[in-house]
Amino acid sequence: MERLLLFCGVWIIIVPILFQNSYFEEHKKYILSMQIIGFFAFLMGILHFFNIVKKGHYLDVVLFCVLFVWVGKLSYDKIKNENTKIIRTACCISIALEILSLVIVVQDIREVASAIVILTCSLIALSVFQKRNTAE
Repeated sequence: MERLLLFCGVWIIIVPILFQNSYFEEHKKYILSMQIIGFFAFLMGILHFFNIVKKGHYLDVVLFCVLFVWVGKLSYDKIKNENTKIIRTACCISIALEILSLVIVVQDIREVASAIVILTCSLIALSVFQKRNTAE
């Protein structure tokens, strides 16, 4: 599971570029922050791939905490700024995935990579759903 962090990092780097319309006024800040987090996840995946770090390493826990806070902030911002049903549904799914990832980490800290993969899915769900342009 730790080697999946390579793919998580790549997805976290690519998704904000593909779905720039799903962010708010300061979308450049969101994109830069997500790319930094994605690079960190990619780096952790490389370290796990070459067995430099062990399962449940403290850097994995740091990455989990950063992702947990970031997904929570994005969920809060989306709920605060947009009120369409699809976006609220995406935020509810994201919050449910956050809770699931927290339960996994609390049960066994060595499975923190699984929780990071779940948070990545949550982050992708938040990025993909965007407000439709009703002016067309």
